[in-house]
Amino acid sequence: MLLILALAAVALSVGIPPEDWLQLTHPAAPEEPRLGIMRRARQGGVVLTRLDPLTLKPLGTPVLIGEYHYAWSFSPDRSQLAVAISAPAAGGRVGRVGIRIVDLARMEVAVDVSTGIAAEALGWLKPTRLVAALQTGEVVVVDTTTGAILHRSRLPRPVDVHLAPQAATAARNGLVILLEAHDRRGPVHLAVADTEGGLRTVSLERKRLDDPQATFGATSRRARLAVDAEGERALVVGPRGGGAEVDLATMRVRYRPEAAAISHPETVRELPDGGWLELLR
Repeated sequence: MLLILALAAVALSVGIPPEDWLQLTHPAAPEEPRLGIMRRARQGGVVLTRLDPLTLKPLGTPVLIGEYHYAWSFSPDRSQLAVAISAPAAGGRVGRVGIRIVDLARMEVAVDVSTGIAAEALGWLKPTRLVAALQTGEVVVVDTTTGAILHRSRLPRPVDVHLAPQAATAARNGLVILLEAHDRRGPVHLAVADTEGGLRTVSLERKRLDDPQATFGATSRRARLAVDAEGERALVVGPRGGGAEVDLATMRVRYRPEAAAISHPETVRELPDGGWLELLR
């Protein structure tokens, strides 16, 4: 109490109005720790860790991720995180873990999902339902409380390693996935997988995406994907800047000869020791 009165007297003497005294007596709370996936070159291994918001130095005990496949998704309430990995099943079980779910309050593994192979794209679409695209081209719906696989379906082609984020994203209607061959021949496929096991696909004409008259927005040798903020429309932009807009409710396609460029924010930074850090929040 004496300290508060002293601070008030000082505030009056220097002309600070009473409505601002609260800031003196109750300073702002420190920022919440950030969260990142990190690989330290000297230590090896990939971990999920809390980070000091100012220095980005690791805080507390990290969670081992294992072989990371560059895809993750927060639960709707952001209390848990699903990470795409490839790791041996624990306890002598047969198969491989493709998804690791972490409790962020405890910073502990809550559930390991045995998918048999690595996941390459994730979308946590409902409180207890996660949709994942596996390397084999299989799509699974997972009960996040038990790790049980509830539904399986198959995409038109296998999924590229390290697919996300330029070719997969979660939307209101499901996990949206862009598929194309490594040799860039044949059609490009856009698929939407939902939490009930439904899978809808549409083929996009490559020549319309590779329109030689379209030069604006050419940012990659491969097609790139973006979904609008409402989660209603997907935009696919080809290497030369030709584009296709897809209504995710009806899967109808409208081609756009001059599509806007798609860029994804850079969330990965190199560390001084040669490792890297991917900021999640």
